[in-house]
Amino acid sequence: MKRFITLTVVFFSLCCPYWARADTAQSVAGQNQLVVSQSNPSTPDISGWVIFNVSRTALNISDLTVAYLGLEVTYINPVNPREFIRVTYRHIPLVISKQNKPNVRLLAEMATVFYTKKEEQDRLLEISKKSDPLIYTRWQTKDNPRTGQDMLDGDFDVWFLSPRGDWKFFKNQEVETEFMTENVGNGKPHNVFSGMKYQVGDIYHIVRIDRNDLLKLFQGDK
Repeated sequence: MKRFITLTVVFFSLCCPYWARADTAQSVAGQNQLVVSQSNPSTPDISGWVIFNVSRTALNISDLTVAYLGLEVTYINPVNPREFIRVTYRHIPLVISKQNKPNVRLLAEMATVFYTKKEEQDRLLEISKKSDPLIYTRWQTKDNPRTGQDMLDGDFDVWFLSPRGDWKFFKNQEVETEFMTENVGNGKPHNVFSGMKYQVGDIYHIVRIDRNDLLKLFQGDK
Protein backbone atom coordinates (compact mmCIF):
# COMPACT_ATOMS: atom_id res chain seq x y z
CA MET A 1 0.00 0.00 0.00
CA LYS A 2 1.35 3.36 -0.90
CA ARG A 3 2.29 5.25 2.26
CA PHE A 4 3.02 8.83 3.12
CA ILE A 5 4.09 10.61 6.27
CA THR A 6 2.16 13.65 7.33
CA LEU A 7 1.67 15.45 10.58
CA THR A 8 -1.74 16.63 11.58
CA VAL A 9 -2.90 18.67 14.50
CA VAL A 10 -6.66 18.42 14.59
CA PHE A 11 -8.52 21.32 16.11
CA PHE A 12 -11.98 21.05 17.61
CA SER A 13 -13.93 24.00 19.00
CA LEU A 14 -16.07 22.67 21.82
CA CYS A 15 -18.56 24.38 24.09
CA CYS A 16 -19.27 21.97 26.47
CA PRO A 17 -7.91 15.12 29.43
CA TYR A 18 -3.68 9.88 31.46
CA TRP A 19 -2.00 7.25 32.02
CA ALA A 20 0.42 7.29 29.12
CA ARG A 21 3.54 5.52 28.11
CA ALA A 22 5.81 8.48 28.73
CA ASP A 23 9.58 8.71 29.04
CA THR A 24 10.83 11.46 31.32
CA ALA A 25 14.43 12.43 31.82
CA GLN A 26 16.81 15.31 32.22
CA SER A 27 18.90 16.28 29.24
CA VAL A 28 22.66 16.12 29.77
CA ALA A 29 23.39 17.97 26.55
CA GLY A 30 21.70 21.28 27.34
CA GLN A 31 24.24 24.08 27.31
CA ASN A 32 21.93 26.89 28.36
CA GLN A 33 20.60 26.11 31.81
CA LEU A 34 17.34 27.76 32.79
CA VAL A 35 16.85 28.94 36.33
CA VAL A 36 13.55 27.89 37.81
CA SER A 37 11.69 30.70 39.52
CA GLN A 38 12.53 30.93 43.22
CA SER A 39 8.86 31.08 44.04
CA ASN A 40 7.12 27.89 43.02
CA PRO A 41 3.37 28.52 43.15
CA SER A 42 0.88 25.71 42.94
CA THR A 43 -0.60 24.79 39.59
CA PRO A 44 -3.60 26.94 38.65
CA ASP A 45 -7.07 26.01 39.83
CA ILE A 46 -9.26 25.99 36.72
CA SER A 47 -12.44 25.04 38.54
CA GLY A 48 -15.27 27.07 37.04
CA TRP A 49 -13.22 28.26 34.09
CA VAL A 50 -14.81 28.01 30.66
CA ILE A 51 -13.40 25.86 27.86
CA PHE A 52 -12.40 28.20 25.04
CA ASN A 53 -10.76 25.77 22.63
CA VAL A 54 -9.68 22.14 22.41
CA SER A 55 -6.99 20.79 20.08
CA ARG A 56 -5.83 17.21 19.61
CA THR A 57 -2.37 16.17 18.51
CA ALA A 58 -2.71 13.45 15.88
CA LEU A 59 0.09 11.75 13.98
CA ASN A 60 -0.77 10.38 10.56
CA ILE A 61 1.50 7.34 10.51
CA SER A 62 0.07 5.96 7.29
CA ASP A 63 -2.58 6.93 4.79
CA LEU A 64 -5.32 5.23 6.83
CA THR A 65 -3.88 5.04 10.35
CA VAL A 66 -3.81 7.87 12.90
CA ALA A 67 -2.28 7.96 16.39
CA TYR A 68 -3.71 10.31 19.03
CA LEU A 69 -1.25 11.22 21.82
CA GLY A 70 -3.03 13.86 23.88
CA LEU A 71 -4.77 17.17 23.72
CA GLU A 72 -4.53 20.82 24.66
CA VAL A 73 -7.41 22.66 26.29
CA THR A 74 -7.51 26.44 26.56
CA TYR A 75 -9.65 27.81 29.37
CA ILE A 76 -10.87 31.37 29.82
CA ASN A 77 -11.45 33.08 33.16
CA PRO A 78 -15.18 33.85 33.43
CA VAL A 79 -14.41 36.78 35.75
CA ASN A 80 -11.61 38.20 33.58
CA PRO A 81 -12.11 37.31 29.91
CA ARG A 82 -8.58 38.56 29.18
CA GLU A 83 -6.97 35.78 31.23
CA PHE A 84 -6.29 32.35 29.72
CA ILE A 85 -4.81 29.03 30.85
CA ARG A 86 -3.77 26.34 28.39
CA VAL A 87 -3.35 22.82 29.76
CA THR A 88 -1.42 20.20 27.81
CA TYR A 89 -2.71 16.72 28.63
CA ARG A 90 -1.24 13.34 27.71
CA HIS A 91 -2.99 10.00 27.49
CA ILE A 92 -2.28 6.46 26.39
CA PRO A 93 -1.60 6.66 22.64
CA LEU A 94 -4.69 5.67 20.72
CA VAL A 95 -3.99 4.22 17.26
CA ILE A 96 -7.00 4.29 14.98
CA SER A 97 -7.29 2.52 11.63
CA LYS A 98 -9.90 3.59 9.12
CA GLN A 99 -9.75 0.52 6.92
CA ASN A 100 -11.82 -2.61 6.61
CA LYS A 101 -9.90 -5.47 5.03
CA PRO A 102 -10.18 -9.21 5.64
CA ASN A 103 -6.42 -9.70 6.16
CA VAL A 104 -5.70 -7.21 8.91
CA ARG A 105 -5.44 -9.60 11.89
CA LEU A 106 -2.13 -8.15 13.09
CA LEU A 107 -3.33 -4.63 12.39
CA ALA A 108 -6.40 -5.17 14.51
CA GLU A 109 -4.20 -6.27 17.41
CA MET A 110 -2.27 -2.99 17.37
CA ALA A 111 -4.96 -0.52 16.31
CA THR A 112 -8.60 0.10 16.90
CA VAL A 113 -10.62 -0.25 13.71
CA PHE A 114 -13.56 2.13 13.45
CA TYR A 115 -16.11 2.17 10.70
CA THR A 116 -18.08 5.29 11.70
CA LYS A 117 -17.09 8.77 12.80
CA LYS A 118 -19.26 8.44 15.91
CA GLU A 119 -17.34 5.34 17.07
CA GLU A 120 -14.08 7.25 16.72
CA GLN A 121 -15.36 10.32 18.58
CA ASP A 122 -16.83 8.20 21.40
CA ARG A 123 -13.49 6.42 21.92
CA LEU A 124 -11.60 9.72 21.92
CA LEU A 125 -13.94 11.17 24.53
CA GLU A 126 -13.49 8.06 26.66
CA ILE A 127 -9.69 8.19 26.59
CA SER A 128 -9.66 11.97 27.10
CA LYS A 129 -11.37 11.49 30.46
CA LYS A 130 -8.33 9.43 31.57
CA SER A 131 -5.83 12.11 30.57
CA ASP A 132 -3.38 13.75 32.98
CA PRO A 133 -1.95 17.29 32.85
CA LEU A 134 1.66 17.78 31.80
CA ILE A 135 1.97 21.54 31.24
CA TYR A 136 0.05 24.61 32.37
CA THR A 137 0.56 27.95 30.62
CA ARG A 138 -1.12 31.15 31.88
CA TRP A 139 -1.24 34.59 30.23
CA GLN A 140 -3.33 37.71 29.83
CA THR A 141 -4.03 39.85 26.80
CA LYS A 142 -4.80 43.47 26.06
CA ASP A 143 -5.66 45.50 22.98
CA ASN A 144 -2.77 46.62 20.80
CA PRO A 145 -3.42 50.37 20.37
CA ARG A 146 -1.85 50.37 16.90
CA THR A 147 -3.52 47.33 15.38
CA GLY A 148 -6.55 46.78 17.57
CA GLN A 149 -5.58 43.11 17.89
CA ASP A 150 -4.91 41.21 21.10
CA MET A 151 -1.37 41.26 22.45
CA LEU A 152 0.38 39.76 25.48
CA ASP A 153 -0.14 41.78 28.65
CA GLY A 154 2.79 41.22 31.03
CA ASP A 155 4.50 37.90 31.74
CA PHE A 156 3.36 34.42 30.86
CA ASP A 157 3.72 31.64 33.41
CA VAL A 158 4.59 27.99 32.79
CA TRP A 159 4.21 24.98 35.11
CA PHE A 160 6.01 21.86 33.82
CA LEU A 161 5.83 18.40 35.41
CA SER A 162 9.36 17.33 36.36
CA PRO A 163 10.78 13.77 36.12
CA ARG A 164 10.39 13.47 39.91
CA GLY A 165 6.68 14.18 39.67
CA ASP A 166 6.74 17.70 41.11
CA TRP A 167 5.82 20.86 39.27
CA LYS A 168 8.50 23.39 38.20
CA PHE A 169 7.52 27.00 37.62
CA PHE A 170 9.00 29.22 34.91
CA LYS A 171 8.34 32.74 33.72
CA ASN A 172 8.46 33.70 30.05
CA GLN A 173 10.07 30.41 29.00
CA GLU A 174 9.06 28.78 25.75
CA VAL A 175 7.82 25.21 25.80
CA GLU A 176 9.69 23.51 22.96
CA THR A 177 8.07 20.68 21.04
CA GLU A 178 9.69 18.10 18.79
CA PHE A 179 8.09 15.29 16.83
CA MET A 180 9.80 11.91 17.16
CA THR A 181 10.19 9.33 14.40
CA GLU A 182 10.92 5.60 14.15
CA ASN A 183 12.37 3.61 11.25
CA VAL A 184 9.97 0.75 10.49
CA GLY A 185 11.55 -0.23 7.16
CA ASN A 186 13.01 -3.60 8.26
CA GLY A 187 16.52 -2.71 7.11
CA LYS A 188 15.41 -0.05 4.67
CA PRO A 189 14.74 3.63 5.41
CA HIS A 190 11.07 4.13 6.21
CA ASN A 191 10.57 6.70 8.95
CA VAL A 192 7.16 7.41 10.44
CA PHE A 193 6.05 9.77 13.19
CA SER A 194 5.93 7.99 16.55
CA GLY A 195 5.65 10.57 19.32
CA MET A 196 6.04 14.03 20.77
CA LYS A 197 8.75 15.56 22.97
CA TYR A 198 7.92 18.50 25.27
CA GLN A 199 10.80 20.43 26.87
CA VAL A 200 11.49 23.46 29.05
CA GLY A 201 15.19 23.98 29.73
CA ASP A 202 16.70 20.61 30.67
CA ILE A 203 13.40 19.01 31.67
CA TYR A 204 11.54 16.99 29.09
CA HIS A 205 8.84 14.39 28.56
CA ILE A 206 8.35 12.10 25.58
CA VAL A 207 4.96 10.58 24.81
CA ARG A 208 5.14 8.00 22.04
CA ILE A 209 3.84 4.82 20.51
CA ASP A 210 5.72 1.68 21.50
CA ARG A 211 8.22 0.73 18.76
CA ASN A 212 7.17 -2.93 18.81
CA ASP A 213 3.57 -1.88 18.28
CA LEU A 214 4.61 0.24 15.31
CA LEU A 215 6.52 -2.64 13.74
CA LYS A 216 3.61 -5.02 14.19
CA LEU A 217 1.25 -2.40 12.84
CA PHE A 218 3.14 -2.13 9.58
CA GLN A 219 3.64 -5.87 9.27
CA GLY A 220 -0.09 -6.36 9.59
CA ASP A 221 -0.87 -3.68 7.07
CA LYS A 222 1.00 -5.38 4.20
